[in-house]
Amino acid sequence: MKLFSNSLVSNVRILAFILAILISILLGVAFKTTQLYSKKEQGVIAIKLLNIIQNNKTELYTFLKDKDLKQVDKNSTIFMRKDLEDFISDDDIRDISAKMGIKIYLINSRVVFDISVNGATYYFYSNKTLYSDVVLYFVLYLFLLLLFLSLIYIFVKNSLKPLKKLNKNIEAFSNNKEVKVEYEKQSDEISKLANAFYRAYENSIKIKKQKDIFTKAIMHELKTPLTKAKFLTHFMSDEDKNKDRFNNLFDQMSKEMLRLGELDKISYKMQKLEFKKYNLKSMLDEVLEALMIDENSYEVEYDNFLVSLDYTLFIMLVKNLIDNALKYSQDNKIKIIIDKNYISFQNKAKDKALDIDIVKNAYFGEFSTHNSYGLGLYLVDEIVNIHNFTLEYSFKDKLHIFKVCF
Repeated sequence: MKLFSNSLVSNVRILAFILAILISILLGVAFKTTQLYSKKEQGVIAIKLLNIIQNNKTELYTFLKDKDLKQVDKNSTIFMRKDLEDFISDDDIRDISAKMGIKIYLINSRVVFDISVNGATYYFYSNKTLYSDVVLYFVLYLFLLLLFLSLIYIFVKNSLKPLKKLNKNIEAFSNNKEVKVEYEKQSDEISKLANAFYRAYENSIKIKKQKDIFTKAIMHELKTPLTKAKFLTHFMSDEDKNKDRFNNLFDQMSKEMLRLGELDKISYKMQKLEFKKYNLKSMLDEVLEALMIDENSYEVEYDNFLVSLDYTLFIMLVKNLIDNALKYSQDNKIKIIIDKNYISFQNKAKDKALDIDIVKNAYFGEFSTHNSYGLGLYLVDEIVNIHNFTLEYSFKDKLHIFKVCF
């Protein structure tokens, strides 16, 4: 029959129960043993004193020194104290001892021996307290207790090693860092939990790889027919009203495909985030130049200051907000404001206010929907969340205002 199981909780309970029993037993044994030992020892000392006095007084000095006793006079102040009491509580034993010429008293936890031999009485007084040996028992008990507690501590510490390792790996996983997979061989609850986490982590890695392959395959499959379709529009007559419509539609689909690729980059980039302080105005100038936007199409108000962010992701965020603002601007102009607490993008529109929750998830809808912001704002929202920023939207004086607050 096994005393311990594979359950850490059960094992700790068993150890605690054993510890409680052990403490109770040790206390009881220590107390009882000390009492019995003290009474027996004092009786032996009294008989030995009697024998020495009767037979060989030359041994008395050595014996007194060995037992830490001193001989006192009858007139000593010790016998004048009111707290003098009989050490032997049993009446029969006390009577037998008295007939032998032995009386034992207790005063202030010290023993006094009254030994009568041939009509002469000798008195001996103990220099140490009766229960001084209790200290020895207590030290022994304390040592055993500390030893047992140390064993429990080592057992629990070893049992909690998988939990510490699991906590470290969970933190690494939450921070998009590599997790070192090491399956536990034990079968307690913590080991099972750690192994379940490792299996889930490995499954998530497999799913991510499959998703990446699927995304790349879809983009490849869509890119080829889209390119061919756009090429065919060149053979359409310039007077054909559908030519511009098709071109705009294909351009929009191309942009959405690029954003789909950017969404995939976000998943990869989250594993290698690098937060540093950057000047937002410099980043904005870089995006505007890359997009080759006419200077008459935008207005910028700014303060020069630094913000801690991931450069690659935030460039992607600014690019998408500018692109969306220009796409849906009634006058083909946008206004960008850089403040120490936020960066905002404004564009005029005749439409009513947007439902920001629907807009953020608009990529689930059709790319061709006129009022859809496609993948753009979904990407923006993801990047904002990664930075622990907030994305705010308002509609004021016929202006759509998107604000990223730091």
